[in-house]
Amino acid sequence: MANQQSVNARSARHLNEHRQISEQLAYAGAIPFVMLTAALFIPNQFVPASESQLQQALMLYGLIVVNFVAGSVWGRAIDNPERHHRGNGQIFAIVVSLISWFAFALPAHAALLVLACLFVNLRLHEAFGMSGEDGAEWYGKARSRLTVLASAVQCLAAVN
Repeated sequence: MANQQSVNARSARHLNEHRQISEQLAYAGAIPFVMLTAALFIPNQFVPASESQLQQALMLYGLIVVNFVAGSVWGRAIDNPERHHRGNGQIFAIVVSLISWFAFALPAHAALLVLACLFVNLRLHEAFGMSGEDGAEWYGKARSRLTVLASAVQCLAAVN
C-alpha cells in the first residue's frame, strides 16, 4: 500500500512537471509574436529591420506555428479515428495548412489577417470539433490564451 502511494506520488509529480514544461515552452513560443509586433512600433533607428521585413518575419513565424498546431490536430485525429468519421480532423488540418501556404503569396497585411483567422479556426475546431480531446484542462486554457495573443498581434501588425 505504501509502495503504491509512492508510485502515485511520483506519477503525479511527473505529470505536474510535464505540464509546467509544456506550458513554459508554449508561452516561450509566443515571444517572437510579441517581439516582432512590438518592433513594428519602435522607431526605425532602434530596429535594424524595415517594416516590411518585420511583417515578413511575423508572417513566416505565424505560418510555421499554424502548421505546427494543424499537425497536432492531424495527429489527434489519427489517434482517435472513431471520433473523426471520414477523416474530418485530417481534412481540416490539411485545409488549414494549405490555406496558410497560399496566404504566404498574399501581401503581408492580408496574409497576417488570414493567419490570425486560421489560429482562431484551429482553436474553435479543437474546442468544439474535437471536444473531449483537449487533454488536460490547462491545455485548453493555454491554447485559448495563446490563440488570442497570436491572433491579436497579427491583426495589429497587419493594420500597422
